[in-house]
Amino acid sequence: MNTIVNQTFNKELLALIGEEEKEEELCLIDGTQLKDQFVKLTCAHKFNYISILNEIKMQRKYNNLETQKLNPYQIKCPYCRTIHNGILPYYEILFNKKIRGVNWPPSKVLKSDKCQCVIKSGKRKGEQCLKPCINKHCGRHEKIKLAPPGCSIVLKSGKRKGEKCGCKCKKDSEKCGRHFSKKSIKTNVIIHSI
Repeated sequence: MNTIVNQTFNKELLALIGEEEKEEELCLIDGTQLKDQFVKLTCAHKFNYISILNEIKMQRKYNNLETQKLNPYQIKCPYCRTIHNGILPYYEILFNKKIRGVNWPPSKVLKSDKCQCVIKSGKRKGEQCLKPCINKHCGRHEKIKLAPPGCSIVLKSGKRKGEKCGCKCKKDSEKCGRHFSKKSIKTNVIIHSI
C-alpha cells in the first residue's frame, strides 16, 4: 500500500516538474510587463526602455556616496550592479532626445545578443553568424532582411536550373533586366493606354 502511494506521488511530482509554466516577463525596475522594445543587458536582466533610460540618466549625475565610478560609456545594471561596457540603443520612436553617454553615439551601443542568421555561402556556410548585435540580426543581416525581394522568375537552364533568379528588379516590376523583355513592355504600354 505504501509503495503504491509513493509511486503515484512520484508520478504526480514529475508531472508537475515537467510542466513548463509560462511566466510573464516583467520589467525589473517598474514591475510592468515588458513592451516590444525592451533592453536586455549582458547579465540577462530585461528592462523596459523608458525605465532603464531614466535609471541610466540618474547614474550619469554625480553622487558622492557612489562607490563604483562609471566611465562615460559604461552603464550599471540596476538589479545586480554589474558594470557593462556600452550604452543603450537609440530608439527615436520611444525617446527622441539623443543624450551623449546614455543613448548616443551608436558606435558605443551595448550589443548583448548574438546574430541568429545562418551564413549561406563562403568558408562558414551553414554556421550561425553569432556576431554581437542589438536585436536578433547584426547590421549586415538586417540590411539583407530589409532589402526588396529579387527577381521571382525560375531559371530554365544553367547551373542554377530550377532556382529563383534573385537579381535586383527594375522599378515598378517584379523582374530583373534579363527577364524584363520587350514583349512585356509592349503589353504594359497597351494596358496602360486603354
